[in-house]
Amino acid sequence: MLTKHSARTVRRPCKYCGSTALYWAKDSETGRFVLISAGLVTRQIPVGGYVDGLYRHNCRNIEDGEDLAVEASEVDSPVIEDAPKPEPTVKAAEGNGDVQGALQTILDAVNRPAIDENKVRDIVNAVLSETDRPTRTVVIKDAETVEVDGLTHTVLADVVESVQDGPVLMVGPAGTGKSTIARQVSQALGLSHERFFALPLSPTMTTSQLFGYMDGHGNYVRTVFRQWFEHGGLFHFDEFDNSNASIITSLNEALAMRAGDTLAFPDGMIAKAEGCFAIASGNTYGTGPDRIYVGRQQLDAATLDRFYVIDVDYDEALELNACVATGCDAGKRQEILSTVRALRRKANANKLPLIFGQRSSIMACKLAARGVSAEACMARAIRRGTSDVNWDRLGAPVLAF
Repeated sequence: MLTKHSARTVRRPCKYCGSTALYWAKDSETGRFVLISAGLVTRQIPVGGYVDGLYRHNCRNIEDGEDLAVEASEVDSPVIEDAPKPEPTVKAAEGNGDVQGALQTILDAVNRPAIDENKVRDIVNAVLSETDRPTRTVVIKDAETVEVDGLTHTVLADVVESVQDGPVLMVGPAGTGKSTIARQVSQALGLSHERFFALPLSPTMTTSQLFGYMDGHGNYVRTVFRQWFEHGGLFHFDEFDNSNASIITSLNEALAMRAGDTLAFPDGMIAKAEGCFAIASGNTYGTGPDRIYVGRQQLDAATLDRFYVIDVDYDEALELNACVATGCDAGKRQEILSTVRALRRKANANKLPLIFGQRSSIMACKLAARGVSAEACMARAIRRGTSDVNWDRLGAPVLAF
């Protein structure tokens, strides 16, 4: 019978085939140690046979009659992994306490096989290829380099590239970071904070909120849109598909104009400045309400025709980073992320009018970091009033921490 003695693989590979996925096991009949290829600590197996995946290492590269069994003195470490290990000691060389001799003793004690740098790099790259890694964005233009502050969404570079040729419409679910992308585009273009303008649109918005108006004393009341048009910068039309078509249509001419062209404002004709960039964002493509965003408006096709359209989905690397920043325990964090992402996929697959965005993950992690129970995290941050019918269709998940 063979008894596996170590929870660790052998330190040196098999000299015949090079395999390192091996363990030492003691043959109770001969007292010698043989190599086995898998298994659990202290499991008994028949010599030459196998039990639950345990089997003696049958190296195909040895000649007939040779045996891989060795004496105990030749075994790397035929002991249980948890056994205490003596600390290495350093003793000065005989004579006058030779320092070089002591250093050599240390080197001999810690000597290890040389590390293959290329193999290490391949291993690291293989691991990272399966890991969520948030990105940073650097823009190089006219020999100047601008590094965007913080982590960036994977589509940021596409938006920066397109907005320099014309207006961009970003379309994606709630909580994908569209507003953050707009601000980072402004920085990537080298614009100051004062030259970034944002305005959430709504069905009740009037033209005066965009173009300004003359007050009772005959003074012109300026708006952020006028500031952008006259002095340049980047304008973010937030909730673009939540505005009525007539207001958006009034923007058509302004968006199509080139620098120097003039547009009528309540106080006169104003020339458009150099460097007027425009970004709009919405949850739909402006074609009207859908099963989730039932309050969205249908926009004029002539307006939509002026925009480059870029889809913005959840960036899971950014989602993970935001959850880590909450200070939530790693185990709880992973459970929350796995649950929310599974719900996200199921809701989309079943075309349910539900959103399980990264805000759900972040909110749940914040609660968990404060010691809130798993049940409360689920109810307050993830389920949030979802009906029993829809919850059952999603598999009625629960958090396990």
